Amino acid sequence: MNSYHVQINGSTDARQMRRVETDLRHLSGVIHASAVADTGHVTVQGPEGLLPLIENTVRRAGYELASDHTTRAPMLARWYRHGWLTEPSRAA
Repeated sequence: MNSYHVQINGSTDARQMRRVETDLRHLSGVIHASAVADTGHVTVQGPEGLLPLIENTVRRAGYELASDHTTRAPMLARWYRHGWLTEPSRAA
Protein backbone atom coordinates (compact mmCIF):
# COMPACT_ATOMS: atom_id res chain seq x y z
CA MET A 1 0.00 0.00 0.00
CA ASN A 2 1.25 3.49 -0.90
CA SER A 3 0.44 6.86 0.63
CA TYR A 4 0.06 9.77 -1.78
CA HIS A 5 0.38 13.31 -0.44
CA VAL A 6 -0.82 15.99 -2.83
CA GLN A 7 -0.93 19.74 -2.32
CA ILE A 8 -3.72 21.74 -3.98
CA ASN A 9 -3.44 25.36 -5.13
CA GLY A 10 -6.40 27.70 -4.98
CA SER A 11 -9.44 28.11 -2.82
CA THR A 12 -10.04 25.39 -0.27
CA ASP A 13 -13.75 25.54 0.53
CA ALA A 14 -14.67 22.88 3.11
CA ARG A 15 -17.67 21.65 1.11
CA GLN A 16 -15.61 21.32 -2.07
CA MET A 17 -12.87 19.45 -0.20
CA ARG A 18 -15.45 16.97 1.12
CA ARG A 19 -16.54 16.44 -2.48
CA VAL A 20 -12.91 15.80 -3.48
CA GLU A 21 -12.60 13.27 -0.64
CA THR A 22 -15.76 11.48 -1.73
CA ASP A 23 -14.65 11.37 -5.36
CA LEU A 24 -11.24 10.02 -4.36
CA ARG A 25 -12.79 7.30 -2.21
CA HIS A 26 -14.73 6.09 -5.26
CA LEU A 27 -11.53 5.46 -7.24
CA SER A 28 -10.72 1.80 -7.74
CA GLY A 29 -8.28 0.54 -5.11
CA VAL A 30 -8.40 3.53 -2.75
CA ILE A 31 -8.36 2.41 0.87
CA HIS A 32 -8.47 5.83 2.56
CA ALA A 33 -8.70 9.45 1.40
CA SER A 34 -8.69 12.69 3.35
CA ALA A 35 -8.53 16.34 2.36
CA VAL A 36 -7.78 19.22 4.73
CA ALA A 37 -9.62 22.40 3.72
CA ASP A 38 -7.35 24.77 5.69
CA THR A 39 -4.12 23.70 4.02
CA GLY A 40 -5.28 22.13 0.75
CA HIS A 41 -3.42 18.92 1.58
CA VAL A 42 -4.85 15.66 0.23
CA THR A 43 -3.76 12.21 1.42
CA VAL A 44 -4.76 9.02 -0.35
CA GLN A 45 -3.80 5.45 0.52
CA GLY A 46 -3.98 2.69 -2.02
CA PRO A 47 -2.01 0.60 -4.51
CA GLU A 48 0.82 1.85 -6.72
CA GLY A 49 -0.15 3.79 -9.83
CA LEU A 50 -2.98 5.89 -8.41
CA LEU A 51 -1.30 9.28 -8.86
CA PRO A 52 -2.66 9.98 -12.38
CA LEU A 53 -6.18 9.10 -11.20
CA ILE A 54 -5.80 11.32 -8.14
CA GLU A 55 -4.59 14.21 -10.30
CA ASN A 56 -7.54 13.83 -12.70
CA THR A 57 -10.04 13.69 -9.84
CA VAL A 58 -8.63 16.84 -8.25
CA ARG A 59 -8.68 18.67 -11.60
CA ARG A 60 -12.27 17.62 -12.31
CA ALA A 61 -13.24 19.16 -8.97
CA GLY A 62 -11.85 22.47 -10.23
CA TYR A 63 -8.55 22.55 -8.37
CA GLU A 64 -4.97 22.73 -9.54
CA LEU A 65 -2.16 20.63 -8.12
CA ALA A 66 0.80 22.48 -6.70
CA SER A 67 3.72 22.21 -9.11
CA ASP A 68 7.14 20.87 -8.18
CA HIS A 69 8.44 24.42 -8.43
CA THR A 70 6.26 25.54 -5.54
CA THR A 71 7.00 22.55 -3.33
CA ARG A 72 10.77 22.31 -3.80
CA ALA A 73 13.49 24.61 -2.54
CA PRO A 74 14.79 27.14 -5.06
CA MET A 75 17.79 26.14 -7.14
CA LEU A 76 19.71 29.39 -6.60
CA ALA A 77 21.71 28.04 -3.65
CA ARG A 78 22.94 25.11 -5.78
CA TRP A 79 23.83 27.45 -8.66
CA TYR A 80 25.96 29.60 -6.37
CA ARG A 81 27.58 26.55 -4.80
CA HIS A 82 28.64 25.28 -8.22
CA GLY A 83 29.78 28.71 -9.37
CA TRP A 84 27.19 28.97 -12.14
CA LEU A 85 26.15 32.38 -10.81
CA THR A 86 28.50 35.01 -9.54
CA GLU A 87 28.02 37.96 -7.26
CA PRO A 88 27.35 41.22 -9.16
CA SER A 89 30.60 42.76 -7.87
CA ARG A 90 32.64 39.90 -9.38
CA ALA A 91 30.83 39.83 -12.72
CA ALA A 92 32.64 42.93 -14.01
